[in-house]
Amino acid sequence: MFDVKKIAALLLAFSCAGAMAGEPASTAPDGQVVKAAVKSLLPRPQWANVSIDTRDARSLALTIHYKTEPEDGFATSEADTEALAIAVAQGLAKAGHSPAKESRLIFVYATRDILGVTGEKRVEMLGWALYRPDQDGVTFERKLRGM
Repeated sequence: MFDVKKIAALLLAFSCAGAMAGEPASTAPDGQVVKAAVKSLLPRPQWANVSIDTRDARSLALTIHYKTEPEDGFATSEADTEALAIAVAQGLAKAGHSPAKESRLIFVYATRDILGVTGEKRVEMLGWALYRPDQDGVTFERKLRGM
Protein backbone atom coordinates (compact mmCIF):
# COMPACT_ATOMS: atom_id res chain seq x y z
CA MET A 1 0.00 0.00 0.00
CA PHE A 2 1.26 3.51 -0.83
CA ASP A 3 1.89 6.04 1.92
CA VAL A 4 0.05 9.22 0.89
CA LYS A 5 2.41 11.48 2.90
CA LYS A 6 5.50 10.00 1.23
CA ILE A 7 3.97 10.40 -2.21
CA ALA A 8 2.98 14.01 -1.44
CA ALA A 9 6.52 14.78 -0.20
CA LEU A 10 8.02 13.30 -3.38
CA LEU A 11 5.65 15.30 -5.57
CA LEU A 12 6.55 18.50 -3.70
CA ALA A 13 10.27 17.78 -4.11
CA PHE A 14 9.89 17.09 -7.83
CA SER A 15 7.74 20.17 -8.43
CA CYS A 16 10.25 22.40 -6.61
CA ALA A 17 13.16 20.79 -8.43
CA GLY A 18 11.36 21.33 -11.72
CA ALA A 19 10.75 24.96 -10.90
CA MET A 20 14.44 25.37 -10.08
CA ALA A 21 15.71 23.79 -13.28
CA GLY A 22 17.13 26.27 -15.75
CA GLU A 23 16.85 29.25 -13.42
CA PRO A 24 19.97 31.33 -12.96
CA ALA A 25 21.59 31.08 -9.56
CA SER A 26 21.12 34.15 -7.45
CA THR A 27 23.34 35.45 -4.72
CA ALA A 28 22.41 35.11 -1.09
CA PRO A 29 20.31 38.07 0.03
CA ASP A 30 21.90 40.67 2.23
CA GLY A 31 21.43 39.78 5.88
CA GLN A 32 20.11 43.28 6.55
CA VAL A 33 17.22 42.66 4.14
CA VAL A 34 16.23 39.54 6.06
CA LYS A 35 16.65 41.28 9.44
CA ALA A 36 14.49 44.20 8.26
CA ALA A 37 11.76 41.76 7.24
CA VAL A 38 11.91 40.16 10.68
CA LYS A 39 11.70 43.58 12.34
CA SER A 40 8.71 44.54 10.17
CA LEU A 41 6.61 42.16 12.27
CA LEU A 42 5.90 43.23 15.79
CA PRO A 43 7.52 40.61 18.01
CA ARG A 44 5.01 38.59 19.95
CA PRO A 45 5.34 38.46 23.75
CA GLN A 46 5.62 34.66 23.46
CA TRP A 47 8.73 34.88 21.25
CA ALA A 48 12.12 34.43 22.85
CA ASN A 49 13.85 35.41 19.59
CA VAL A 50 14.05 34.83 15.84
CA SER A 51 17.23 33.37 14.39
CA ILE A 52 18.49 33.29 10.81
CA ASP A 53 19.79 29.75 10.44
CA THR A 54 20.61 29.54 6.72
CA ARG A 55 21.11 32.25 4.13
CA ASP A 56 22.36 31.13 0.73
CA ALA A 57 21.56 31.51 -2.96
CA ARG A 58 18.66 29.03 -3.01
CA SER A 59 17.25 29.02 0.49
CA LEU A 60 16.64 30.88 3.70
CA ALA A 61 15.80 29.28 7.01
CA LEU A 62 14.63 31.16 10.06
CA THR A 63 13.39 29.93 13.42
CA ILE A 64 10.91 31.54 15.77
CA HIS A 65 11.87 30.40 19.25
CA TYR A 66 8.92 30.54 21.65
CA LYS A 67 9.35 31.07 25.40
CA THR A 68 6.33 28.89 26.12
CA GLU A 69 3.86 26.90 24.09
CA PRO A 70 1.97 29.32 21.84
CA GLU A 71 -1.30 30.54 23.34
CA ASP A 72 -3.53 28.99 20.67
CA GLY A 73 -1.22 26.09 19.89
CA PHE A 74 -0.80 25.32 16.22
CA ALA A 75 -3.01 28.22 15.15
CA THR A 76 -0.53 30.69 16.65
CA SER A 77 2.60 29.00 15.32
CA GLU A 78 0.97 28.65 11.90
CA ALA A 79 -0.01 32.33 11.76
CA ASP A 80 3.39 33.50 13.03
CA THR A 81 5.51 31.33 10.71
CA GLU A 82 3.38 32.13 7.67
CA ALA A 83 3.46 35.87 8.43
CA LEU A 84 7.24 35.79 8.78
CA ALA A 85 7.72 33.79 5.56
CA ILE A 86 5.53 36.28 3.68
CA ALA A 87 7.35 39.27 5.24
CA VAL A 88 10.72 37.84 4.17
CA ALA A 89 9.51 37.10 0.61
CA GLN A 90 8.05 40.60 0.31
CA GLY A 91 11.21 42.16 1.80
CA LEU A 92 13.34 40.32 -0.75
CA ALA A 93 11.06 41.56 -3.55
CA LYS A 94 11.36 45.16 -2.32
CA ALA A 95 15.16 44.75 -2.31
CA GLY A 96 15.17 43.75 -5.97
CA HIS A 97 15.08 39.97 -5.62
CA SER A 98 12.38 37.75 -7.07
CA PRO A 99 11.97 34.76 -4.76
CA ALA A 100 9.71 32.97 -7.25
CA LYS A 101 11.92 33.52 -10.31
CA GLU A 102 15.07 32.80 -8.30
CA SER A 103 13.47 29.57 -7.02
CA ARG A 104 14.33 30.54 -3.47
CA LEU A 105 12.85 28.39 -0.71
CA ILE A 106 12.08 30.15 2.56
CA PHE A 107 11.60 28.00 5.65
CA VAL A 108 10.34 29.41 8.94
CA TYR A 109 10.38 26.97 11.84
CA ALA A 110 8.57 27.30 15.17
CA THR A 111 10.26 25.75 18.21
CA ARG A 112 10.28 25.97 21.97
CA ASP A 113 12.60 24.69 24.66
CA ILE A 114 11.18 22.00 26.92
CA LEU A 115 12.48 19.59 29.50
CA GLY A 116 12.56 15.91 28.65
CA VAL A 117 11.50 13.20 31.09
CA THR A 118 15.03 13.08 32.53
CA GLY A 119 15.14 16.85 33.02
CA GLU A 120 17.40 17.38 30.02
CA LYS A 121 16.67 20.49 27.97
CA ARG A 122 15.55 19.76 24.41
CA VAL A 123 13.92 21.60 21.54
CA GLU A 124 10.36 20.79 20.50
CA MET A 125 9.44 21.43 16.87
CA LEU A 126 5.95 22.93 16.62
CA GLY A 127 5.79 23.17 12.84
CA TRP A 128 7.12 25.15 9.90
CA ALA A 129 5.97 27.38 7.07
CA LEU A 130 7.46 27.04 3.62
CA TYR A 131 7.49 29.67 0.88
CA ARG A 132 7.14 27.66 -2.33
CA PRO A 133 8.58 29.44 -5.36
CA ASP A 134 6.69 27.17 -7.77
CA GLN A 135 3.42 28.51 -6.33
CA ASP A 136 4.62 31.91 -5.07
CA GLY A 137 2.79 31.02 -1.88
CA VAL A 138 3.21 29.75 1.67
CA THR A 139 2.11 26.48 3.25
CA PHE A 140 2.29 25.32 6.87
CA GLU A 141 3.19 21.86 8.12
CA ARG A 142 2.33 21.07 11.69
CA LYS A 143 4.56 18.82 13.74
CA LEU A 144 2.76 15.57 14.37
CA ARG A 145 2.36 14.74 18.05
CA GLY A 146 4.13 11.59 19.11
CA MET A 147 7.00 11.93 16.68
